[in-house]
Amino acid sequence: PAEGEPAPELPDASAELSEDAAQLAADAKSQALEAQAAGRLADALELFTRAVRTHPRSALLYASRAACLLQMRRP
Repeated sequence: PAEGEPAPELPDASAELSEDAAQLAADAKSQALEAQAAGRLADALELFTRAVRTHPRSALLYASRAACLLQMRRP
């Protein structure tokens, strides 16, 4: 892992979640899990981050992104 890489940003969790946004987050999470299983961790991290930005109230998405970061040995 690169030294000094910043942790992913935290989005604003005060926004309301539409059905479309929930579906986009679910799709990104599904793609992220596939990428993670295939060992494409950088892609998985990007997709988990996209999902978190779309659905910032989901603790499961934060936990999944954190697990990916741990796997990458990143902050």
